[in-house]
Order: sequence, then structure tokens, then C-alpha cells
Amino acid sequence: MPRTRSIKPEFWSDEKLATVSRDARLTFIGLWTASDDYGVVKGHPTWLKAQVFPYDEITTGTFLKWMTELETVGVIVPFNYHKEKYYFIKSFQTHQKISHPSPAKNPSPPESIRNGSGIIPVETETETETETETETETETETETETTIASHIFTPEKLAVIWNQNAPKQLSRVIIPLNSKRKEKAMTAIKTRPNPDFWIKTCCKIQEQPFLMGSNDRKWLANFDFLLGKFDQVSEGKYRSETRFSETTVHNLQVFKEIMEERGIE
Repeated sequence: MPRTRSIKPEFWSDEKLATVSRDARLTFIGLWTASDDYGVVKGHPTWLKAQVFPYDEITTGTFLKWMTELETVGVIVPFNYHKEKYYFIKSFQTHQKISHPSPAKNPSPPESIRNGSGIIPVETETETETETETETETETETETETTIASHIFTPEKLAVIWNQNAPKQLSRVIIPLNSKRKEKAMTAIKTRPNPDFWIKTCCKIQEQPFLMGSNDRKWLANFDFLLGKFDQVSEGKYRSETRFSETTVHNLQVFKEIMEERGIE
């Protein structure tokens, strides 16, 4: 049964939510009323759409698009329990004061999600089964977890990390990403699947003058440059103002102009 929730004035000026569509923000509010008193809501799209928009003719695909927007900015986190999908509303218990919470009707999210890491582990086996696993089975599970982590950490989420953590002087990337940019981002994520790596790397750009325009052409780093040079940026290889020759900088500038002509930021 839907529950009464409160909306704080700060909701409307939240910078993170400002990056999603108006419909996604309205969906987010609807999730509060559909969730239990612990910030967990069932994730079946048809059921959930009916709870939030009972009288609107909205396709499931459109509704899932809004949910994906909310996932991308990190305000909700999906998880599975006994092959059923659920969503955890990360800031629910901070902003909703429940005086007399009702008994939990949904499963509790994994500890890693409650602690804010956002890494969703594979459902664990019982202790007896775990103790009898062979080395080969363990390796297979590790590979599976890596694949799942890469699936959860999407190119759009990487774009959000750039938009939120790159220096303000640098251009922001448009979401959703185009197909070529999405492919490059997915390749980069497979190499570096930990979101913390990308957050720290974006923050390190400020420390490297060459990436901030201290070069002959006043060139500034952008999202596409990061996708191709993330390890070098992470290692601080661009601290020197003369990192590249003038010819290389010129080539970068030409590349940037071509991208702009094609409407790609």
C-alpha cells in the first residue's frame, strides 16, 4: 500500500537530479511512496509503473528509460534477491523520518549497497557449498562478478562521473552518449571497472596544467580524451606544460574541430 512521504525544499535545487528529465524526477518521488519504510521497492517494471502512474498511458520502455536515468545519477541502486529485482533508494532513510516503521516487506539490499559502494555482488551460496568449491569454479565466479560489475557500471554512469568530477572549465558530455562514444566508454570500463578509479582520475586533471589549457594551442582535455588516455591521466603524465610537441597539439585541435563540425562534443 502506498505510504505518505515528505519532500524537502532542497529536492528542487539538487544538482544531481537536475541532470535527469522532469519525468524521471517525478518517477523518483513516486518510488518513495511505493517503497517500504526502509527504502526498498519491488522492481518489476509493469507493477512499479502501475504504482507510480496508474492513470497514464506510458509504455514500459519509456518508464524504464526514466528508471535508467535515476540509476545513472546514483539515487537508486538495483539488486536481485531470489531472482526478483528490487531497487534501493540510497538517501531514503536520510530524508524520510519514519516514527513507527512497519515490518520490512522486501529483502534488505546487500551491505555493499547500503554502505554506498554501489557494487552489487553475486548472490552467495551457503557455507557448505562454498567450502566444497574447486579452484576452477572460484575462478569462473570471479570472472562472472567482473562481467556483472561492468554491466552495472555503464557508459552513461561514466559520463555522469565526468560531468560531476571533471574541472568546471572543461566541457560536459551530453547524455545519452552516441553509439561510438558509448563503445569507447565500454572498452575503457572493461579495462578499469572500478568507478572510484574514474572519480579520482577526473579529479587529477586539475593538477595537470597541460590538460587545463597550459599549452601552445590553449587546448583543454575532454571526455573523449579521457577515454583514450585514462591511465596516463591517472599517473599524472601531463603535469608538464610542454607534454606534446606543437605538431601533436595541432593535430588534437584539428580533431576537436572535426568533432565539433559533426556535432559531437
